[in-house]
Amino acid sequence: MVFRRGAVAMVPALDEVKGKRCMLLTLRSHAPEEAITELAAAASHLTLIRGVEENPRHSYVCALAEQAVAEGIETVVAIGGGSAMDAAKAVAWFAANPGWRIGEERQPAIPAMKLVAVPTTSGTGSEVSPFSVLTDDETHQKRFLKHPALMPAVALCDPLLTVTMPVQVTADTGIDALSHAVEAYLSVLCQGFMEGIALESCRLVAENLPVVLENDPGDMTARENLMLAALDGGIVLANCGTVFVHALGYCLTAKFGYTHGKANAILLAGFVEHLAERGSPRAQAILDIFGGSLRAFIERCGVPQKLPPGSVTSDEFAAWVSTGYNAYGRVNGVIALDRSDVENVLNRVIA
Repeated sequence: MVFRRGAVAMVPALDEVKGKRCMLLTLRSHAPEEAITELAAAASHLTLIRGVEENPRHSYVCALAEQAVAEGIETVVAIGGGSAMDAAKAVAWFAANPGWRIGEERQPAIPAMKLVAVPTTSGTGSEVSPFSVLTDDETHQKRFLKHPALMPAVALCDPLLTVTMPVQVTADTGIDALSHAVEAYLSVLCQGFMEGIALESCRLVAENLPVVLENDPGDMTARENLMLAALDGGIVLANCGTVFVHALGYCLTAKFGYTHGKANAILLAGFVEHLAERGSPRAQAILDIFGGSLRAFIERCGVPQKLPPGSVTSDEFAAWVSTGYNAYGRVNGVIALDRSDVENVLNRVIA
């Protein structure tokens, strides 16, 4: 794991790349052309996949995995945001496990392909997590793979790559990084030095996201701090997991098409407020970092805290409550959480 300006230039010299058969997954505007050219020169073969699908579908990554196997790919490189890194992980996974369906209990084969992750946004922390989030082709719901083998072999964090991100992408991904730190911190699994990492991630977002959104989008100190916040958030997410905000966020993405970061941002303040009202010192510590109002901070970042009026039916509300209640991390909350807690959080965002 390398964190410094210009880290992307290290890709061609990596043992996982030099002289290897590689596949590069990137969004159209995310990978510097110089990096692509140098990677192509260093690798013995390069398959370039530009314009990776946002919120990649299961069928999409399986098709790429078949292509990777046919071409003898040894290393999958992702230069981009969460979608690029999720897709890269899934390509390696399904290349080793063709026909696998998420949720299967059979013992998987460990992917032989190496993973190299170069994030271009300060949000997902996917470069240091064992997760790959995919969209189910039939239900359009988010499903995720989780396995230690999905942790990239190399993570190169280069803050310079984030400077050209649009304002709304910077805002949404910044709150996404925050949501990882917050949910991890509000899990009983967050203990020891993980607590400090989670709170530091929150502090870095609080102090630096407004700088690049309102004052100077090219402020490299602020950009570095935001990428560090995302890295910290990915570390605590990988070790401590989430509670139920992410599970509910996937429901919002499926219905409204919101980005992952925006969906989490709509729910996050209400979740923290509710736990603070129920007496959680950790929730109150988070609110204190944001001057007592996480809600005001998120609104300042351009994310409304209410869903469109009348947009949620009673049946959808009931289904979302069940989704939150059945979320794998709900039982790990720092206070006991039941259906009424999920309902309370949802009611705070439904107009």
